[in-house]
Amino acid sequence: MADFLREEPHQPSFPLNLPKYRFAIYGGIAVILGPMTLWFLRRFLPGQPILLPLRDINFPPLLTALILLIISWAARLLRMWCLLQPLAENLAPGDFIKSYLAGAFVSHVTPSAAGGYPFFLFLLYQQGVPAGKSLAVSLIDSVNTGLTLGLMVTTGALFFYIHVSAADNWLPAAVIGILLLVLPALALLVFAGKISQITSELSRKNHGLSRKIAALAARAVGEVQRFESAITIFWRDHRPLLFTNLCFNLMYWISYLSITPLLLKAVGGGAPWPVMVGSQIATQFAQYLIPTPGAAGGIEVTMALLIRNLLSHEQLMTFLALWRFYTYYISLFGTSLTIPWTLGLLRKIQ
Repeated sequence: MADFLREEPHQPSFPLNLPKYRFAIYGGIAVILGPMTLWFLRRFLPGQPILLPLRDINFPPLLTALILLIISWAARLLRMWCLLQPLAENLAPGDFIKSYLAGAFVSHVTPSAAGGYPFFLFLLYQQGVPAGKSLAVSLIDSVNTGLTLGLMVTTGALFFYIHVSAADNWLPAAVIGILLLVLPALALLVFAGKISQITSELSRKNHGLSRKIAALAARAVGEVQRFESAITIFWRDHRPLLFTNLCFNLMYWISYLSITPLLLKAVGGGAPWPVMVGSQIATQFAQYLIPTPGAAGGIEVTMALLIRNLLSHEQLMTFLALWRFYTYYISLFGTSLTIPWTLGLLRKIQ
C-alpha cells in the first residue's frame, strides 16, 4: 500500500476555468467593504470624534503586535511544512511557501474566506503532491488546531474564571467552532482504513444503479488508499512531527491571538486578556458564515458587537480600523505578491 505514496498523480484532462478578473473583482469588493462598514458603524453609533487623535494612540503595543504578526506567519508556514515535507520530498520549500501564500490570498478575496485552502491543495496537486497526501496533512493540522484552541479556551476558563461571566458573547461560539473543526477531521483520520475498504468494495460493483457509484469509487480509490497510507506512515514513523506541528500551532495561535489585546491596549482600552482572545477566536469561526469576500464587512460588525461595551465610540472605531489592518490588509497585500507566480503556474496547466 505504501507504493501509492510514490505514485505521481495524473494531470486533470479538463481546462482550469478561472475568469481573468474574478480575483480582482472579489479583492476590490473586500477592500471597499471594510471602510464602508466602519463608516456605517460611525453613522449608527453616537459619539465624536470618529477616530482617536494620534497623540492618544500608544505606539509600542502596535510595534509589538507587528512583531507577533511576523512570528505568527512564520509558525503558520512551518506547521504545515513539517507535516508535508516527508510526504512530498520533491516539493521545493520556495514553491510550498508561494503555494501557501497564494491560498491565503484566495481566502482573503473569496466568499466566507473559504476558498484558499482548497486552492492551496490544488496548487500542490499540480506540483506532484497527490490529493490523498495533502488531505491527510490538512486533517492532522485541523485536529491539532482544534486541540490548541480547546487548550487555550480551557486554560483561560480555569485560570481566569472570574471573567467567564463576561464571556457570554463568545464562549459558546468558540466551543461550537472548535468541535466542528475537530470532530469531522478526527473521524476521517480514525476511520481512514474503513473508508478505504468501503471505497474499494464500491469500485467493484457493476450492476444497477451502483454502476455510477462504482465508477466514481474507482476514480477515488487510489487517492483514498494514499490517504490511508499517509496516516499510517505518520503514526508509525513520524510521531515527533505530529508533536512538532502541535508546538507550531501553539506558537501560531498564541502570537496571533495576542495581537488583538495589544491593539486594544494601543487605543487605551481596558478589558481582560482572555475576553479579547476569546472574541478573536469567535470571529475567526464566524467569518466562515459571512458570505462576503474575505468575510469583509460582516467581520467588523461581529467584532464590534462583541466588544462594544468595553470601549468608547472613538476607541472602538480606532481599534476596529487597526485590527482589520493588522489581521487582514497587511496579509492581503503580502500574499498578493504571489499572483504573478500563481498565474504563471496556472497558464502551464492550461
